[in-house]
Amino acid sequence: MGLNIFQSATSLNRFIFITISRINAKIIHMLDDFIRN
Repeated sequence: MGLNIFQSATSLNRFIFITISRINAKIIHMLDDFIRN
């Protein structure tokens, strides 16, 4: 039971990390376009 909670928390943390990484990549790309223009 406790292991299942730990596994779901780990997968949730991984999902949040991937989402933040994608958002950061989009922001960096937008800033790069803004600086070039």
